[in-house]
Amino acid sequence: MIGTMETRNSVSAAACPPLPPGEGLWVGVLEPTQPWEGEAPAEPHPREQGSPLSAAQQELRPPVFEPGRGRANSCFARFLLLLLTFASPTFAQSLRRHDDRPTIDIKKAQAAGIERYTSQRLILLTDIEPDKARKLVTLIDQVYATWEQQLGPLPAARDKKEFQVTGYLMRDEAKFERAGLVRPNLKILHGQHAGYEFWMKDADYDYYREHLLLHEASHCVMQCLDDGLKPVWYLEGMAEFFGSHEPTQSGLRFGIIPASRQASPGFGRIEMIREECAAGRALSAAEITQLGPVEFSESRTTPYAWSWAFCTFLARHPRLSADFLAVCQIWETEPFQKAFEAFWNKHEQLISSEWEIYRDSLCYGWDLDRGASVLEAPTGKLLIDAARGWQSTGRKVSPGHKLTITATGRVVVGKGTKPWESEPQGISIRYSEGRPIGRLLGAVLREEPAPEGATRLWEFFDIGASATIEPQSAGSLFLRVNDRWNELGDNSGHFEVHVAPQKSPCVLLPPSPPGRGAEGEGSRFEDSRAAMAVFLPLPTTVFRNRRTGIWGEGRSMSPSPRPSPPQLSSPCDSNRLRGRGRKSFAHRRPASDDPDSARLLCSRKPAFGRRNMRNWLTSSLLGLGIGLWLAEPVAGQGTPPEPPPLVNSPLSPEESLKHFQIDPDCRIELVAAEPDVSAPVSIAFDEKGQLWVVEMHDYPNGPAPGEPGKSRIRVLTDEDGDGKYSNPRVFV
Repeated sequence: MIGTMETRNSVSAAACPPLPPGEGLWVGVLEPTQPWEGEAPAEPHPREQGSPLSAAQQELRPPVFEPGRGRANSCFARFLLLLLTFASPTFAQSLRRHDDRPTIDIKKAQAAGIERYTSQRLILLTDIEPDKARKLVTLIDQVYATWEQQLGPLPAARDKKEFQVTGYLMRDEAKFERAGLVRPNLKILHGQHAGYEFWMKDADYDYYREHLLLHEASHCVMQCLDDGLKPVWYLEGMAEFFGSHEPTQSGLRFGIIPASRQASPGFGRIEMIREECAAGRALSAAEITQLGPVEFSESRTTPYAWSWAFCTFLARHPRLSADFLAVCQIWETEPFQKAFEAFWNKHEQLISSEWEIYRDSLCYGWDLDRGASVLEAPTGKLLIDAARGWQSTGRKVSPGHKLTITATGRVVVGKGTKPWESEPQGISIRYSEGRPIGRLLGAVLREEPAPEGATRLWEFFDIGASATIEPQSAGSLFLRVNDRWNELGDNSGHFEVHVAPQKSPCVLLPPSPPGRGAEGEGSRFEDSRAAMAVFLPLPTTVFRNRRTGIWGEGRSMSPSPRPSPPQLSSPCDSNRLRGRGRKSFAHRRPASDDPDSARLLCSRKPAFGRRNMRNWLTSSLLGLGIGLWLAEPVAGQGTPPEPPPLVNSPLSPEESLKHFQIDPDCRIELVAAEPDVSAPVSIAFDEKGQLWVVEMHDYPNGPAPGEPGKSRIRVLTDEDGDGKYSNPRVFV
């Protein structure tokens, strides 16, 4: 297979692609009877103490060359080794360690109540029920293809053996100790592995028993080389990744996010992460890569949950999986670490931002394919797909600059007896993360992370059909249709969205009373944020008062920066603006430090007198009149409707509909009424479209002493899909 030179203390080998079965060269292992020159005497291999090789093992053992002390023999052996090494097609490939599993005394094991079950890839010794054991022994054969798909083909074996591991599944650990099947000083909390063997305690649930077996066997695969350990978070996270599984029509599928708690009893990783996030102990992606032996020894739960979630995220994210796969398929430790560092540097921003979304909303069945953010900027209309996660609008935002977002259209966000259609404001049939499903949401992906907090890269907004937002950070605007992250698959449709900067209307104020300003400054316009104003939807204009000679500029209060108009010379050339009376011009200066406030362009020096006072009062009254005219409600809008006529007796449900006061754009329909429901205080719809009603007949005093309660929960159904619910049945 490969040229190697091995002493009992050291092994050197090189790596290259594996050969097809039956091809290649075999090189015997050089095991000197005495130490090489300058080498300390070798200690006997721990698996050779008290465990003599069987006849079969002796037969399979490679030939041993004993060069002795003669220089000629030693040189010849080294020459032969180098010749065969460089001639071998498998030169430069690392080899798996020797299969040093001990021979098992099966009769002794059976006497202790332990049975052996065998498949191509696993020898299982256990004291659990035979039907469960027979199911478990095939797991490694099934996951083997996933190992090679994610990790690459396993390195070739030095002894040319097929890969196989031995597992000890213990319900009663004392039986295994009596049979001599537990290594001395081996501490087993849940599971432990060494070489091609692993030990695990029995679990309460079938799913978690399978998970632990896959986890420990995966360690045997990932650590089959003698070149040191890869990062602990990676080894434990990938073992958890391979251990998570679900049944399909064609067999088991591995490396998944379990669909539900009921489908993965005992797993509990998702609940652990939720609890950590709720307690303010959420970890960033960078912090997970720092989890080491100390963290895993201090806690046997949460580090495993974090590493599982992170490795699953990297392996299944559509933008990261290909590059992460290339890293995983590097078997040697040092090249692996360099490759992962390059992978991290390339995708750090994407990993960190997408991880925050995934971590904070992690749930059973989280759909990474559809939930991954869409980063491509749209071309043409801005359409937000209901079946995807956060989607880029292609718009950059700046802190303090307001945006007005409006949305139209209908989407489908679920299916019961009929599709659940929603407009941008959402529907209250179901909620996700505290908001109705189908509601339009917004977020800003920050260019720079916030100084503190678990969610440092995102700033979120509630949009609905229309909203004005004011981001506090510079970044990129994203939108999505609210829904649970594990239910995006049955969504369809899109909202058409318009995003525009908020344009405040022009601000017109009466000029300041004559004589109030400093000498030579003249009249000016006030800052709209420092005084009461009349807002008129007029464009930016420059105007002059014929009577007073005042020139002014009405500017929009848009937050976007706008260049100031060119400065007039100071003092102005008196020939440029000729009028009646004395000509003297003041400096053009802003009315305040705010660049968006209205500015004085040039003015004639005012004189305090009755004419100017009359002009000032006229302007003030004109502004007040315009404000009152704007404040008057438009006919048909804002006028309170006539109150409905009073009724002195109960009405039928149909008559009651006529007495509801609702917005003209809305309508109200009858869903259920007495006697199908009575005294309702709360309702909810389930995934089947059934209506659940809580009836509180005992409110507010409760049942009479000695009498049972009368409150109940009833379930109603819409049999024909007409929106009317009937056929009530008491649930509790």
